[in-house]
Amino acid sequence: MVFKIQTKVKSRKIEVNGGRYDNLISDLGSKIKVPAVGGAINLND
Repeated sequence: MVFKIQTKVKSRKIEVNGGRYDNLISDLGSKIKVPAVGGAINLND
C-alpha cells in the first residue's frame, strides 16, 4: 500500500507520502524479511 495526500492551507502546499516497504531490505540483499513502513511530509511555500 502506498499513499499520497495533497492539500493547500492558506498559501502553503502540504504533501504527505508514504507506504509499506516490506520487501525493500531483502531487495537490497538481506536474507531475512523485515516489515517496514515509511512516510514523509513536505511543506512548500
